[in-house]
Amino acid sequence: MEEIIGVLLSKLLDREIREGRHDYIEEAREKAEELEYHFENEYPEKLLITQHPSEEPWMREYRRKRWQAPTTTATGRVYTFLQKIQQADDFKIKFESDFQKTGIAERIGLNDNTLEYYVEEELPKTGSLEKWLFNVFLKTYLMDANAIVVTLPDYDDFIEDPNSTTTLDWSRPYPHIIESEDLIWEGEDYVIIEAEEYEDMNRKKWDQFFCVTTQGLVLFRQVNSYTYDQPFQVFILPYEFGYLPVCKVGNIIYEEEDGQLVYDSVLAPCLPAWNEVLFRTDDLNILWAMHALPQKWALKMSPCKTCNGTGIRTNRKEEKVSCNDCSGSGRASSSPFGLMEINIDRVSAINPNPQIPPVPPAGYIERPTDTVRLFQEDIIQKEFQGFKAIGLEILSQIPIAQSGIAKEYDRKELNTFCFSVSVHLASIYRKISYYIMYQRYNTLFMSGLMDADKVKAALPSITVPTDFDIMTTEMVGEQLNKAISGKFNPLIIAGIEMDYVEKLYGENSMKKTYLKLLSSLDPLPFKTTDEKTVLLSSNGCTQLDYILSANLAAFVMQKVEEDPYWYDKPFSEQQADVYAMAEEKQAQIKSGIVPLMPDVPTDMPADNPDEAEAMPQDQLGKLPLAIQQLSNAADKASKLGNTKLFDKLNAKIDSLIKQI
Repeated sequence: MEEIIGVLLSKLLDREIREGRHDYIEEAREKAEELEYHFENEYPEKLLITQHPSEEPWMREYRRKRWQAPTTTATGRVYTFLQKIQQADDFKIKFESDFQKTGIAERIGLNDNTLEYYVEEELPKTGSLEKWLFNVFLKTYLMDANAIVVTLPDYDDFIEDPNSTTTLDWSRPYPHIIESEDLIWEGEDYVIIEAEEYEDMNRKKWDQFFCVTTQGLVLFRQVNSYTYDQPFQVFILPYEFGYLPVCKVGNIIYEEEDGQLVYDSVLAPCLPAWNEVLFRTDDLNILWAMHALPQKWALKMSPCKTCNGTGIRTNRKEEKVSCNDCSGSGRASSSPFGLMEINIDRVSAINPNPQIPPVPPAGYIERPTDTVRLFQEDIIQKEFQGFKAIGLEILSQIPIAQSGIAKEYDRKELNTFCFSVSVHLASIYRKISYYIMYQRYNTLFMSGLMDADKVKAALPSITVPTDFDIMTTEMVGEQLNKAISGKFNPLIIAGIEMDYVEKLYGENSMKKTYLKLLSSLDPLPFKTTDEKTVLLSSNGCTQLDYILSANLAAFVMQKVEEDPYWYDKPFSEQQADVYAMAEEKQAQIKSGIVPLMPDVPTDMPADNPDEAEAMPQDQLGKLPLAIQQLSNAADKASKLGNTKLFDKLNAKIDSLIKQI
């Protein structure tokens, strides 16, 4: 421990390191600051503080006061989009709780002692490590890739009162985010963090530095000026980690600086375009104030008769007060509801042709708004370019028809982006789970009861999804329209319809279950009514299959009405139920009780076949619906040139008419 303390002390006595002015730390903090402008609503002084050409003094202050960060919505959309990782169907986190495999007792008394229960139910602050991962960590991952995660119990008491703190609650560790702004230095077996300042009895503030090492925790508290030989008082909490419970937030290496790796955020490629959005928005605030608001003009009106145009009158106490008639304006009428009086010059020898005022004598100056509109369009375009840099054009505000992607989406590229992030999230989850397990069950490790196999079994198994729910309802609708208009295979169309219903109503909705059930129970799936009729007429299917397919929706609804839990029955029982209903309907058809098709008109044609043949076209609806469909099928066969099928269908129609 003394050797590590010596190394830490040498680093802290170096003024450049202590003040965060080393190249590596400056680079890390600069990268976080660049992205902070797009997450926080603070005015980006470093980017926008420069004096604009021909800018008046009031404009700079106006820009600062009117500032609303325009790209927070863009970064927010990326953050929300990455939540789809957690929502993916195949994203699973599984723990093994068997004592024989993990070496960790499942219960101690009445309390659950498993790693899964602690990580997913009892984690301090957030309650769940998964919740922390997709909320706290994910936002830091986008904003500050050079931050670190330290997994420890709550150590605030140690920093505030190290004299009284002899140990920590090692049974309750959890992850702490340390932003790059507070990071002082990193080594292989230690990290130095700038802690909150200490205030002594004289209310003088001193620096404090919190260090995490492989051998324990160390607090350096300044008690003297840095010019003294011993400026620090050192406090130690020994703990044999055997590892450094620290992991880096980012995973995209930017460069190596001073032997340390500097990381980039996944949003780094967006910065050039999104910084331009900040510039344009800042300029737009001034343009809007100067060129978008209307400016009124009016002819100078006659002076107020009470104050003679001065706006001031003398009251009874000989005091000068504002004129009540003109409200101090000096003009005859200053109210939008008042009368506007305008002096007209009289004809005289000196002025034989007096100027007549225009009608109306007031109006608005037309201001050039084209520049404002161009700036607004450019802001949207630059935001789109930022999304395009990371392959997320789908999140842009630009309408699909104008975005240049021609309604085609690179689903593979979107999945690749989500997959790379999910792999890193899974890695962080497993690392922190190990750090928690080591501290929480340290006695098992120290006694040698936790070997490599048991550690591996106790750690969570995380299934990283490869397919993500990235398509919106609008996108699936476009695919469906394209499939229908392109006359794709009915199976493909049915699959897209299923995706659309899932998007519209939810994965576990009754509508999706109903649609899926109809597809699986239908003996003639994905066929139109005409196609089913042709199959029946050409002996391509049995009459029972035809009846079931034509009446399936009604059968299913009837069964669900009778038994609300019918949806949960095994498929074989559901199939037997609907076929039984179809057989019952077939028997009714043969006995003449009901027609072949549902909802057949009850009006029958004339008894005389000749009258039926002479029936006008508008009375065709009185014929049974089955004959209508056969007629439609015959017309279709005629257009296709299928003479054999045409003759066969007409013969069937004649036979049915004779029966009627």
